[in-house]
Amino acid sequence: MKAQQKYDVSLPPYLVWPVSIKSATQIQDWGHEYLKAGEVYGKTRGEGAVVAILDTAGEFAHPDLVKNSLNRYGKNFTDSPSLIDVHGHGTHCAGIAAATDNEIGVIGVAPGAHLLPVKVLNDAGSGAYSWIAAGIRYIADLEMEGELNDLPRIISMSLGGPNSSKILKEAIDYAIGKGCLVVAAAGNEGYREGINNVGYPGKYAEVITIASMGKTGLPSRFSSAGTAVDLAAPGEQVYSTHKNGSYAYLSGTSMATPHVAGVCALILSVFPEIKTQGQLEAFLSDHAKDIYDTGEDLRTGAGVPIVPGYLDQKPGEPEEPTDLEPEPEPEEPTREKRTLLIPTSDSWKVYWKTRSEANLHELFVHDLVVEVTTDRPGPALVDELTALVEKYFTRRGFIVPDHMDYQDAVYYAGIFLKVIVGREIPVEIYRIGGYDPEDRQILFATDAYAGRIKKQELRQANTFAVPAAIEHECV
Repeated sequence: MKAQQKYDVSLPPYLVWPVSIKSATQIQDWGHEYLKAGEVYGKTRGEGAVVAILDTAGEFAHPDLVKNSLNRYGKNFTDSPSLIDVHGHGTHCAGIAAATDNEIGVIGVAPGAHLLPVKVLNDAGSGAYSWIAAGIRYIADLEMEGELNDLPRIISMSLGGPNSSKILKEAIDYAIGKGCLVVAAAGNEGYREGINNVGYPGKYAEVITIASMGKTGLPSRFSSAGTAVDLAAPGEQVYSTHKNGSYAYLSGTSMATPHVAGVCALILSVFPEIKTQGQLEAFLSDHAKDIYDTGEDLRTGAGVPIVPGYLDQKPGEPEEPTDLEPEPEPEEPTREKRTLLIPTSDSWKVYWKTRSEANLHELFVHDLVVEVTTDRPGPALVDELTALVEKYFTRRGFIVPDHMDYQDAVYYAGIFLKVIVGREIPVEIYRIGGYDPEDRQILFATDAYAGRIKKQELRQANTFAVPAAIEHECV
């Protein structure tokens, strides 16, 4: 619990398959081949871009990375004592993006790109959003010598957490506003129909969000899914550099993300006229190879960015800046009551327990709309209430009577929220749903509680709609 409160992001446990190098032969891994990166090296190797790896490393000491690494600009924003990559995750990601073409080890997607290490995850692979936000702003504001300062900067983040963060979102917006290009992992929560489980910062619409695919060309089972997914890239059993000068195979959307960061370095080196995140995202999506459902889908987005397919295209023109309307004056406080409907569309995993504390259970709460009657100004209240919902649904558990079933737990989730928020604001739960992982079905507590939907029917149905919703008034 202490770790959960201190850190917003923790890399999931994963298996490392270390490799014993018996020869000096350089390997071109399957992901590199799938993206056909080597076919464009006559035109570019990514020399015209900087790839900032925000991860577990503040310097890249690996012999396959040193040549391309701008270690003099490395920075540590964590509670770990040094820049060294004790964990290995950041070094692995860096090698995928831009390991040097030097006849040893492995070759990166953009072997000529400049690597910039920024340590925002500590030696245990955990990090706070404040560290990540500070790292993002550092890249955006960094003054580098000579021509380096004018090169496009790609921020690659193979990390994610379940919650949104104002400080993180503002840092991303700031960096994009200064011309940085931001790529992030979708997450490794696995695909569950009807559940948008992409992590943050990948869930922000402004970010280019990457899911994972395997050697068969299908989406990886572990890869998160949702409307935020823009592209997919190789993420299974990827061979790359690792800690202490070693090499290893790793899997995850963490590995898919630097593949795309490398692709971006190649594209931006050929098309320096691409100046904005919106331009780059549109260009990547428009010419991606569709590999799953026709058109954009929740698991692979627009598809996979096969590199040669981009270099014969013409990027779209940057959007003309529009005259923004002046921001309205803030509302004056008033005694007049108003009603606000506040949707909180993200899903939360709540742990609840019986009064006897005999068992802990998981509850997925989603699609929540809270109706608030207040005499306080609206916009600030919406932000405050959404933050409260997020805080208490992710940090707290709640108690229900013994022998209550799963449907009752969903109902009590509504009462729980009312108790927490109602201490300051009169509030009514307008709609609430839950997810039963055993049956992989969406539950709407009112009908399920009334017995109108039986357990066996849940197992047979793929989806079902229930017009009635939980509604109760504050007392």
